[in-house]
Amino acid sequence: MNILERLRKLQDIKYREFHSKLCPGKDNVLGVRVPAQKKLAKEFAEENWQEILNGPIGSWAEEKSVYGLVIAYAPLTMKQQLKYLQKFVPKIDSWAVCDTVCSSLKSFQKNRDMGWEFLQPYLKKRQAYQVRFGVVMLLDHYSTGEYIDRVLECYEYIRMKDYYVQMAVAWGISVAYVKFPEITKKFLQEADLDDFTYNKAIQKCLESFRVSEKDKHILKKMKRT
Repeated sequence: MNILERLRKLQDIKYREFHSKLCPGKDNVLGVRVPAQKKLAKEFAEENWQEILNGPIGSWAEEKSVYGLVIAYAPLTMKQQLKYLQKFVPKIDSWAVCDTVCSSLKSFQKNRDMGWEFLQPYLKKRQAYQVRFGVVMLLDHYSTGEYIDRVLECYEYIRMKDYYVQMAVAWGISVAYVKFPEITKKFLQEADLDDFTYNKAIQKCLESFRVSEKDKHILKKMKRT
């Protein structure tokens, strides 16, 4: 039984209607909840990951997510994982597929140097979801003391005027602010960010329960008009 056959058995029509509203313009959503996708991917990763990863990537969003999750869960070396990610990333066509898979690629935390070099070209791509992949990978796995300056520099030099890219950069900046408030505050004061991304980053910081009220008072005054 292939990925699609298994996914159809897990389909939830009400969830499909809900999730489709979160991914406007996408008509390739089956309606399978993320925990069910992850459980299925773990089964494939244990039983027949070679067959899955060496086969074609389907057109349904959940097929893509499961494929990416199998990359994350299968017993692969980092080099093997990167090879399959090169095949997978160009197939990403929604923020949901992108973010679900990125958060699961924990191996990057153990191989940060190799992963960093792999991610850099994606930040310069012309395809929005490939750029978002790079950004979300940075915010998920590189918001650390060793990398934070380089991560913020990457955010500043992403110029793509695409909603899903700009929102990812704003999200990344807010994650950085929670962990490194003084460094990120200085970054916001000096960085050459477009107004939309800058203000969204401020907004996300203001919405965070992990940002102090004192900092929120300062951030409110930093918003651009």
